[in-house]
Amino acid sequence: MGRRAAVCTVLFLLVAVGSSPLATAGAEERGPDFRPRLRLLWTDLAGAASFVFPFASQEAAAILEEAGIAVEWTIAAPARVTVEDEVRVLILEEPSRAVMTRATMGCTRRGTRTAWIYLSNVLWSLGLREGGGRGLLGREQDEAGRALGRVVAHEIVHVLAPGLGHSPHGLMASRLSRTLLAGNRVSLTAREAAAARAGAGILAASRDASPRAVDVALEEARAPRHPRR
Repeated sequence: MGRRAAVCTVLFLLVAVGSSPLATAGAEERGPDFRPRLRLLWTDLAGAASFVFPFASQEAAAILEEAGIAVEWTIAAPARVTVEDEVRVLILEEPSRAVMTRATMGCTRRGTRTAWIYLSNVLWSLGLREGGGRGLLGREQDEAGRALGRVVAHEIVHVLAPGLGHSPHGLMASRLSRTLLAGNRVSLTAREAAAARAGAGILAASRDASPRAVDVALEEARAPRHPRR
């Protein structure tokens, strides 16, 4: 997948994709122990994903924290305004069929600090019934949360490091298999972790440089018009 204004994550069911181990990233400008704090806003636009928040937020935080980023989650209403050092995770039931396919699970747009995540497509990719958490067993909710959290982490890395692009395999591949979504622990590579950590550091520094609100949530709710599939 080449560079475009928007980047999407899709499911790939034909080939099982392995995860890439996380190595120790190189020292950063503030030292190897510097852990930028990333403030994430969870906005469930349709109110359909409350059942999965504990699982998804924990999974995404574990991946990012292993990469050296301290994560702080806040459940935020759609009308909540974001500030310079916040990234919004906007949970929608499904994408617009006019521009995205059934396999599209998440999307970002260059120049914004929003990750669009599509709950029904994540459930579909796992072979689970739709309709939010209604009718799902406890283990199925855990599986859905793990998968959703991995999609969230993937898209957050795109927000933090828009120039990174996709990797040939692992969590940052353009197509994620069911095995990777639902399998054992996954990690970012050293290069991916360093890029995400650098981007989080820039956001954290912007809190002091420009504390005013800059993005209105209702504008962020508009999904990218021409995402790359």
